[in-house]
Amino acid sequence: MGAMQANVRFQVELDAEVKKAHRRFTLWYRRLLQELARKVVARTPVITGRLKGGWYFSKSSSGDAKVQEIIRSDPVGAMRSFISKLDPERDLLIYIKNGAPYASFVEFGTTKMSPRAMLSISILELAARRDIDVARSDVVFTVLPS
Repeated sequence: MGAMQANVRFQVELDAEVKKAHRRFTLWYRRLLQELARKVVARTPVITGRLKGGWYFSKSSSGDAKVQEIIRSDPVGAMRSFISKLDPERDLLIYIKNGAPYASFVEFGTTKMSPRAMLSISILELAARRDIDVARSDVVFTVLPS
């Protein structure tokens, strides 16, 4: 086999391995986000359903005025639909948000109420089981304007 043929064969094999790695990463990425969605929704307390139904993913850090006020009967299903459309090569920064104006008070607590930490605990649980460096992650809870 000549050097040229070996080079071509190597390139073809390398391209096939890169495609496999991309598929594995995409599957891992989507499963991770789906698991986060399930955990945070399951951990969310319910009185009216507004907080539990208010979870959603977004590609934008700014307020999604039309989206944030929607109360979803199946927030995990809505987030799963969002995840299925993601391209891990472009969509590396995803925001998990809640449209309820009091979500941060329930997450972090107040002087009169203990924190429920639905999102924080869920992220820490995932980090404990996977190769995720939470110390380097930009985990920010933003209160969206009502």
